[in-house]
Amino acid sequence: MSTAMKMIFSARSCEQSLQSSFYTGTVGLKLEGTIPRAFSPRKFILFSPISTKSKFKSGISIRIEGVSSYLKSQGIQTVIVDKIRTPRKADYTYLLVSTKKDSISYSAARNIEDKSKVIVDLYTPLILEKELTFSKYKPFDWVKKNSQKDNIKLILSKGSHFFVANKRQKEYWLTFSEQESLNLTNRQISVIPTGYSQKSIKPSPQKKILWFGGIYPWMNPYPLIEAFKKITDSDQEWKLKILGGFHPETGYQKIYKDVTSKLKTIPKNRLEILPWLPAKDLNKNLADVSFCVNLVKESKEDFYSHRVRLLTVLNAGIPILTNGKDTISDLAVEKLAGEKVHARVNELYEKMSSLINNKRLVKKMRDNALKVQNDFIKENLSDKNFKSFVKKSA
Repeated sequence: MSTAMKMIFSARSCEQSLQSSFYTGTVGLKLEGTIPRAFSPRKFILFSPISTKSKFKSGISIRIEGVSSYLKSQGIQTVIVDKIRTPRKADYTYLLVSTKKDSISYSAARNIEDKSKVIVDLYTPLILEKELTFSKYKPFDWVKKNSQKDNIKLILSKGSHFFVANKRQKEYWLTFSEQESLNLTNRQISVIPTGYSQKSIKPSPQKKILWFGGIYPWMNPYPLIEAFKKITDSDQEWKLKILGGFHPETGYQKIYKDVTSKLKTIPKNRLEILPWLPAKDLNKNLADVSFCVNLVKESKEDFYSHRVRLLTVLNAGIPILTNGKDTISDLAVEKLAGEKVHARVNELYEKMSSLINNKRLVKKMRDNALKVQNDFIKENLSDKNFKSFVKKSA
């Protein structure tokens, strides 16, 4: 590590293997050039709040692996660590934005004196996300919110360059910076979109509707439960498959239990409930799905979010019905890989029934779904600012 850091880094680091990644392996993806060899090889140390040995993927770990893949495509060496322990030499430091004082990002940021080579990843609108768990009528929630904002501001204050996952997020964080007097500028932010890299799936769709990627405060599965119950009243074959209720290391178990209690209104033989699966078991459990339903609460968080769970199912050739206003939902609908739906029981019931009875349309949507991630990355990638930053700091 450069002398800028007076801290300890893990000897038990995990170099990530991403030969099949969307940056190094996607056909037709044209990057905006690479870092000139005069500035290579550079080395990044990426701090991960998720154990590098975890067999379970999460949005966080997928994001870090995606950024690592992007950096490698630029001729930059990377190492991902999950602990602060022993010295490790690197030219640059990468931190994920966090609201927690006990996070590895906060601990690392607190010890940084020279911030000239620190990248902070702002891939999620955290304040908007956390607000969905607060009540304006609880004083303690106000205290907690302000504390979380202070933690974010400390991490941001130690960054010299910043990543976001889509163009909307750049606007959001520039506004946040102005409101909090952090002085981030347009030139300090690069848009590095990432997706989910997975082996191709040989689909064998059956009569199954999917809910995927967890149950969180910003999601709204309840209309789906009621709409599917209506389907079971007239259909004897279709099933609702819930894949991944909560992440074993980061999930919201209480919310999941509440949702599963509501599922008792649906006959057991019409449900298939699977826990959060290791990455190696995911593809075979996506292969038998006809289409996926994504329902979220109306919020600003939804507009600025990066829904990697949607890219995961779209990459598996699974169409989506979505009420989301996020960039992935919008692009899937635009590319005819999905359809918009409101989170109203009767409308959702009609939309699902329509797809159930239209195999030809579902087949077309499946073909289109496979193209969405490539299009998302090509439309959002904007890394000239990052390349300029590396040149100047070399």
